[in-house]
Amino acid sequence: MTDEQRIHTRAARVTFKAIENKPSVIVLVPIMGTRLNEGKALLQAFLTADQKVLANESGIAITKQVARDNLIVDVEFGYAVIYSYAIEIKDETLKESSYYTASSFNLMSGEELLNVGKNLKIKLAGFQLADLEPHGFTSGDSTELNVRLTAFEDLLVAPEKETKEHKILVADRDEKHSKMVAFMNDDLDAAARLLKKKDRDFYQLYKICRKLHLQGHRKRKKNEAGSVNDEYTKKVGPLKIEKIDFQIGANKTYLFSNIGDRNLKWWTQESSEAPLTIPLNAGVLTAGEEFVKTSVELEYSTKPHLFFANESNSEDGEVAIDEVD
Repeated sequence: MTDEQRIHTRAARVTFKAIENKPSVIVLVPIMGTRLNEGKALLQAFLTADQKVLANESGIAITKQVARDNLIVDVEFGYAVIYSYAIEIKDETLKESSYYTASSFNLMSGEELLNVGKNLKIKLAGFQLADLEPHGFTSGDSTELNVRLTAFEDLLVAPEKETKEHKILVADRDEKHSKMVAFMNDDLDAAARLLKKKDRDFYQLYKICRKLHLQGHRKRKKNEAGSVNDEYTKKVGPLKIEKIDFQIGANKTYLFSNIGDRNLKWWTQESSEAPLTIPLNAGVLTAGEEFVKTSVELEYSTKPHLFFANESNSEDGEVAIDEVD
């Protein structure tokens, strides 16, 4: 996933979540419900295509490693058979030329391993099968060595095929991303414009959510203290309740992002004093997730103080808060 695609995915998720959190807008404009489902389907199609790109990239590497590991087993065994036979016939030259440590094969490049395997195939062909059978070597071992040599060599010389497959998957992913963006810019925005009259407050929130993709390109300026003016971050230690160091303002909209690895509980309250326990009605901000709330939704007029809590007893959590409007 490119940076641009990551930013659009983030904006789409926040937008869809804002619509889901306000079901009344679907009652007012039913087509919004239809287009919400269409948009989520397009997003999922894009994410699935992106997973295929990742799986293809990792799958190629895994396939090569499996083929390499299989070949090492056969090559190591083949040379061990010749080494044992050399001891039997008291041939020191053959014994010396067929000795490899187990780690030596792992240190070889792919080409080196392939060449050592091909040399083994030639050496084995110079012996009578009957001479090697007492050392555990069979015709089946010879066949398996040939098969694994061919499989590994095919993988080493097939980068063009892999590149073509990868390009096809990337093109499919990019096409699905373009369809999602076009749908958001046209179909979904058209449905939202119908809410400009029916629910003006939600329409303003919708526009903010849709503009979030611009934040990925926004230049963040630092103040004299070195902190970022338009983003606030707060560490929440294990089993800690932390007060956010500002009050919720009137006519504001905030983006909350959990940028840590632990789920966090959050709530607003009238008092600036941190409670001893987490309120039962506290919300949850899952690790890696984010949501948008207006000051009205945060009940700023009666509950201006914001708190986050970490229920983990071993790891820190962290939240980032953006004032987006």
